[in-house]
Amino acid sequence: MIASVKTIAGAYWNLIQDKNKEQVQEIISSLMAFSNLYEMHPETRDFLNHPKIFLEQKIQMIHAFCTVQKGGTDVEHLLLLLLRENRLKDLRTIVSLLKEMRDEHFHIVSAVVTTISPLTDKQKNELTIQLKKTFQAEDVEITENIDEHLLGGVVIHVHGQVINNSLKTKLLRIQESLQP
Repeated sequence: MIASVKTIAGAYWNLIQDKNKEQVQEIISSLMAFSNLYEMHPETRDFLNHPKIFLEQKIQMIHAFCTVQKGGTDVEHLLLLLLRENRLKDLRTIVSLLKEMRDEHFHIVSAVVTTISPLTDKQKNELTIQLKKTFQAEDVEITENIDEHLLGGVVIHVHGQVINNSLKTKLLRIQESLQP
């Protein structure tokens, strides 16, 4: 029987949820680092997926990675499970699900903010205060995206919601209000 990605993420979350926020973040960061290594380096992916390379060699590679990461044995156990089940390709999705569970558990708002230029420290602080208040969060994580095609303003993605305060959207609203 093949477990779904949600089932794997949920079971893993049950194992790590009693750790403190910093420990959970270290685990998620380590898993994300391995996911990036796997996805962005074809030689790593090919090595881990090659049928003629012994499992023991693959395990050694994962062990070597985990010895320099802060997530420790928790990370290693999940990576070895995914390796044995030929599911390393699902790691990025599992990490995304773990981040959602972490956010809910620790009352964190993860926002992706798109602007035409980087936010100033003052703007980040104001946005953090507003997001904490709006979403009743204890902490806010902001990921910035720069989009030079944006006319101005800001577009914020939070928990599947889009707060579009871009100049283009404002102009479209004005245009719609002027039409008979």
